[in-house]
Amino acid sequence: MTLTEIREAIDALPRRGNGKIRGIPQELRREILTQAEINGNGNVGESLGIATSTIYNWARKPKRAVRRRKFRRIAVVPEVREARETSFSVEGPNGLRFIGLTLLDAANLIREVSREF
Repeated sequence: MTLTEIREAIDALPRRGNGKIRGIPQELRREILTQAEINGNGNVGESLGIATSTIYNWARKPKRAVRRRKFRRIAVVPEVREARETSFSVEGPNGLRFIGLTLLDAANLIREVSREF
């Protein structure tokens, strides 16, 4: 491909709302790199309107296939604060004891027992 043919191929690529190209396909990148080897990065970049650093990066490492991640919906919920690590003992009828409970555990136990009565 000549530089003129590459320029025409670039002009035919789909563009974003701001007029920038969405992306240059790998095949076209290879043609640009071939021309850059022949004519030099600066000459090719200038004639095609591509930054010399972009051409250099393409030559340096092949672009890996990157899977674009989509946004996921999340729910924002209030933070649940953990009770302090003070331990409590709860004594029930007939010598039943619960030892080493956190405040949250003790509150849940009392709540559950009080529902039954």
